[in-house]
Amino acid sequence: MKLKNKKEILTEKLKTLTSIIEELIKEYKTGERDAEDFFHEMYKKTSILKDAVEELEAHENHLAKIKKEDEERIMAASKKEIKKFEAGKEYSTRSTCDHNCIFKFKIVRRTAKNVWIIGSQIKEITRRKIKIFEGEETILPLGSFSMAPILRAK
Repeated sequence: MKLKNKKEILTEKLKTLTSIIEELIKEYKTGERDAEDFFHEMYKKTSILKDAVEELEAHENHLAKIKKEDEERIMAASKKEIKKFEAGKEYSTRSTCDHNCIFKFKIVRRTAKNVWIIGSQIKEITRRKIKIFEGEETILPLGSFSMAPILRAK
């Protein structure tokens, strides 16, 4: 059951119980119920109402806790420092197809959004767009294709 739907169900349950209690009071005032039966039914219904209210409060506390945890997770992620490529440094990655194949690339220069690289598979300096994945910069040094190597700034 989704959390939002549970709140709607509990709210509807509270409304129903409230109307039943109002009906009991009306029956007692008009004399349709005797005092013993009235107090017995009221005790049962108010106990159910109390349980429903406690369940709704617990549900709302649970929703608030989830929201707070999400906010904390987002804040922690935004405070993490992103690992960046450094100009002049050499980076390497392995081939997706052959683990023994290692590609080596040197970062010639960089800007905030791009790096210029040269490497074993690239004969002239080539510009590549920087993407951020899991807190570090990444590039596709040989371009984008199904088994393209990914170079990470680790």
